[in-house]
Amino acid sequence: MELRAYGSSLHGLKSWFCLDDVIACVGSGIGADAGTAETVVENRKLRDPRAALLVNGAAAPTDAGWSARLDKVRWLHVAGTGGYVFPEPATLNGLREERTATWREINLKYGTDTSVTRPYLTLWQDHGAAPSGAGYFWLQAPAASAERTEQWSAAPPVKLIARSTAVHAVQRCADGLVAANFWTAGTVRDLTSDGPASVLVRPDGKTVKVSLSDPTQLRSSVVLDLARRGLGVVSADPGVSARSTKDGVRITADTAGRHGATLNLTLKRS
Repeated sequence: MELRAYGSSLHGLKSWFCLDDVIACVGSGIGADAGTAETVVENRKLRDPRAALLVNGAAAPTDAGWSARLDKVRWLHVAGTGGYVFPEPATLNGLREERTATWREINLKYGTDTSVTRPYLTLWQDHGAAPSGAGYFWLQAPAASAERTEQWSAAPPVKLIARSTAVHAVQRCADGLVAANFWTAGTVRDLTSDGPASVLVRPDGKTVKVSLSDPTQLRSSVVLDLARRGLGVVSADPGVSARSTKDGVRITADTAGRHGATLNLTLKRS
């Protein structure tokens, strides 16, 4: 998501990489000319008003109206929801509150004027007033237990390898898979893109599978350079080609008229 807020100078770049049991949340280039910028970690209507919130293993108060500044957060767990891991310890704000509104306030044409009250838990990261170049990184683990969340905080299953205004990228520790969103031309590790693209590089023994797309749906082609030598093409979707270079492989994909569809290429070391 390239955020450009309506009626405001707020802007930023946001990625969500969905990998197995976790979602890697990455943000960069967050800024505004005035006002406070916040990134919401969780804004949850609670089934149980007193659902436990663990902060680094310690239970936070469950009373309505509780609020606190949470320093050096490494992991959180919300009972009935899941866990959150912060490989870069973060300062967050927490709030429990009862919210009251009517369905008519949401939709002026339908709904009733009957007031409805529900309990909510909100957790957010405050980037401060008029921030420039702010960012974040955490892992969200839907439905994970507190025990699994704590384990992942000690050994995160996904690590951040790029967070700039050119590229967001993460690597899955189990198999080395790299997932990247290029906002502009840029390089991360051994992968270079000539412009905006979403890319997966999945190694498997002697084989490397590359998947790519043009999420802007505006580019006629995407060119990727993969700095890994000795790779030859095993299979490729129509419109995808590859040739050897002195540093590795240059992949060219015809993305015109594909509406952001994914294209695949499989390479193998000879």
